Amino acid sequence: MATGTMSSRNSWWMLAIRGIIALFFGLAVFIRPTLFSTFVYLFGIYALVDGIITAGTALDERASNSRWLIVLLEGLVGIVFGLLAMFFLASSLLYVIAIWAILMGILELASVFPMQRTFAQEWTMVIGGIVSAVLGIVLFFFTSQKASPVPSSPLVWLIGIFAIVFCVMMFARSVQFKRAMDMTSPTATA
Repeated sequence: MATGTMSSRNSWWMLAIRGIIALFFGLAVFIRPTLFSTFVYLFGIYALVDGIITAGTALDERASNSRWLIVLLEGLVGIVFGLLAMFFLASSLLYVIAIWAILMGILELASVFPMQRTFAQEWTMVIGGIVSAVLGIVLFFFTSQKASPVPSSPLVWLIGIFAIVFCVMMFARSVQFKRAMDMTSPTATA
């Protein structure tokens, strides 16, 4: 998630919650990779909850984040694709996940590059955006190569690995936000 020069007090722990949700999703995928109906709902719930938290964070940061609209759009994409996965497009779930991943990657990268900040400050979002876009491209490639809409275990594991990598990126991002908040707080010493 992009930040301006300051972030809201809630940003760091909202990022940590997104990381926890991604971790739970990733672990659940590894525990039950062959149960397709469970996977459909797991992904849908993950994308929906992550989207709600992202949209809430964007609205919370609209006064301090010049890119809050991009972050809001990222949240809305998560909400829409979470609902699509759970209720409408279970037969083409891998395409839903592929489109979701590519859009999320593009939005994460779009929220970083116009900011004129150093890679040291934004590396988590750059890596998260690239990993997300690559996941989407890989899913499109392998889904178009097979006739069955049900994902194979390696593809499900790939999605689980993505979720765990995303968890690490969100936790690193939350630590960055917490440190920045502590440095800008009135009680911080110079």
